[in-house]
Amino acid sequence: ASGQRLMTEVMLGEIARPPTNELLGCRESYSVAAGIALGLVSLGRGSDPGLADLFIEDKLGSYMHGRAPVYSSPDGGDGMAKEPTASLATRCYRIREGPRVNVDVTAAGATLALGLLFCKSNNASVAAQLEVPHTVH
Repeated sequence: ASGQRLMTEVMLGEIARPPTNELLGCRESYSVAAGIALGLVSLGRGSDPGLADLFIEDKLGSYMHGRAPVYSSPDGGDGMAKEPTASLATRCYRIREGPRVNVDVTAAGATLALGLLFCKSNNASVAAQLEVPHTVH
């Protein structure tokens, strides 16, 4: 596990990549592959101080559960996540999704990434996110 920051940033963004006309049929597998890649690049380095400003745990949690992530912004901003805007050239004309991530696409990849990133860390907040729900549905 190299923990290379650039690859960590790229793979984190690729898990929730917006739909495009080229990747229409394989979005779920693309997200899972990006999640496994993120987890293996940063295996066991989830608590690394050099990656703390990426808010990896919060972003992956939002990819898994669909909530809007809130980051503690060091620059004094409001801390709300900024939604990426797709240009006309990359916008998908067959799938329209709202501003939130599609958890049906991103949840599997984010779960694998979170599990691999915090492997053997005994982090209670990560364990709570990975806990199996207690509901029937």
